Amino acid sequence: MCKSGGATLSTWSKDIARRFRDKRETQLVRDKKLLQAEETLKRRGPEMWQQLRGLVAGRCAEIKAEPGLKNALSFNSSGTETFLVTRNDSQKTFTGTFNPKNHCVEFSSSKCSPSQFKLEIQGMDGTSDVLFVDEKRQPLGDTESFVNDHLESLLEMD
Repeated sequence: MCKSGGATLSTWSKDIARRFRDKRETQLVRDKKLLQAEETLKRRGPEMWQQLRGLVAGRCAEIKAEPGLKNALSFNSSGTETFLVTRNDSQKTFTGTFNPKNHCVEFSSSKCSPSQFKLEIQGMDGTSDVLFVDEKRQPLGDTESFVNDHLESLLEMD
């Protein structure tokens, strides 16, 4: 044992102090990473949504430009957080709604099973990249294929 400022320090107390400092440092690092991930989601989540929404709008415009398909689909967007695609001859729909608070996009489709599902925008560990994951936490992969598949389903091309 040794003395420090009048108190006797043991190997045990030194070990406790070291472990306490290590635990506090680990928690500070974890908190910092969590804060950085949250900031990344706040910044990149809306960008991801806008890209997805823009892709849906663009694909609908492409379909409308095709001969004989001018009135096949209607794309409507109320504000910046929702879109609605309607198949005009059957009134079947595909809807997406962005929830910026929980970083997810909720979908409903009259042609898909399940008819309601969501994609979460999630940060990739240690990077500033984000991606869409499904409800099983599996990465979406290709956003373009996702949009194409849902619009093809709405047009009953599957």
